[in-house]
Amino acid sequence: MDEIAYRKAASSSPSSPITTAASLSNSLAEGINAGIRLIQHRAHGYARLDNFTEMIYLCHGGIPACLPTT
Repeated sequence: MDEIAYRKAASSSPSSPITTAASLSNSLAEGINAGIRLIQHRAHGYARLDNFTEMIYLCHGGIPACLPTT
């Protein structure tokens, strides 16, 4: 099989054999990324990176964080 045909066959399959066999998924990472983008969109940008980082920790839980203050 030539390289172009192989690429077409690989790109048309819904998932790679490795992903299917191991039952791997990037849904957790995609969910966290969507949450971070939502935080960023709601705030219309943060003045300081520290405030943005603290808001991510606060919203995604599991890590105690101080509320951003002025």
